[in-house]
Amino acid sequence: ARQALQLARYAGAERDAAEEYKQAQAALETAENAWRLKQPESEIDARAREATRFGARAEETSEARRAARLRREDVQRRDEAVREAERSTASAESQIAELRQLLDREIHARELLERDIAGVNQQMRDTRAENERLRGELAAVRAEAEEARVKLARMEGERATEEARLRGQQQVVQQQASSDSLKNTLRSYGTVRETGRGLVLVLPETLWASARSSELAPAASATLEPLAALLANNPDYQIVIETYTDNRGTESALRQLTQERAERLAQSFTAAGLDAGRVQASGMGAAKPVASNSKPSGRLRNRRTEITIVARPSAASSTGTVEQ
Repeated sequence: ARQALQLARYAGAERDAAEEYKQAQAALETAENAWRLKQPESEIDARAREATRFGARAEETSEARRAARLRREDVQRRDEAVREAERSTASAESQIAELRQLLDREIHARELLERDIAGVNQQMRDTRAENERLRGELAAVRAEAEEARVKLARMEGERATEEARLRGQQQVVQQQASSDSLKNTLRSYGTVRETGRGLVLVLPETLWASARSSELAPAASATLEPLAALLANNPDYQIVIETYTDNRGTESALRQLTQERAERLAQSFTAAGLDAGRVQASGMGAAKPVASNSKPSGRLRNRRTEITIVARPSAASSTGTVEQ
C-alpha cells in the first residue's frame, strides 16, 4: 500500500488527482493505525488492499489527466500553427493587392499613351507579358520558399530528436559510471551485492550497542556519517533500510526491535544531511534468515542491517525513453 501511494505521488497524483490521492492517504493511515493497534490480520489486510486500490486509482487518474493536459497543449500548438498560416496568407494577399494596384497604374498609363503613339500598344503588350512572367516567377518562388520551410522544420525536428537521443545515451553512461563508482565506495562500509532491486549494502552487527538494543554503538557515527554523506551526494537513488534479527524472542518483540533499529538508522542518516523523502525504513523481525539460528554464528549472521540503494523512478523513466 505504501508503494502504491509512492507510485501515485511519482505519477503526479498530488497535483493531477488530489482527491483520489487524499483518499489513498487516508486509507493507508487507517491500515497503519490498524497495524499499530494490532488488529486482526484480516482487517489490516483488507484496509491495506483498500489503500492499494485507492493508490492505483490515483496513479491511473493522474496519468489520464496528465495525458489530457498534454493533448490540450498539442491542440494549442496546432492552433498557433494555423494562426501563423493565416498570417502568412494575409501577407500574400497584401502582396497581391499591391500587384493589382501596379497593374491598374500600368493600364492607365497605357490608355494615356495610346492617344499619342500607336507603337505604345506593343510596348504595353510586352509589359503585360512581363508582368505575367513575373507573377509566375513569384508563384514559383513562393512554392520553393514553402517547400524550404517544410524541409527546414523537418531537419530541425530530426536534429532535436538526435540531440535528445545523444543526451539520453550520455545520461545512461553517466548513470552506469556513477553506479559502478558507488558500488566500489560502498564496499568500504560493508558487504555489497547486486540484486534485481539495486545495490544491497550489509552493515555489521557491531553497528548496535548490543544484540537486543536499538541504540547505536558509540563508534557507529564514524561509519554512518560518511555513509550518509555518500548517499546524499547520489540523489538519483532511493534508500531502503531493512533490519533483521535472529529468532530468539516473540515475533512481535523482534518485529518491534528491528523497526526501532531501522527508524533509528534513518534518523541518523537524515540528521547527517540525507533527504528524509528518499529514505524508507522497515523492521523485518526474524524473516529471511541467511543462516541457521541453531548456532551462535548463524544467529550472528541473521542479525544484520541491509541498505538497498534503488534507482529512483525519474532516472529509470528517462533511461526507458532513451531506449524507446
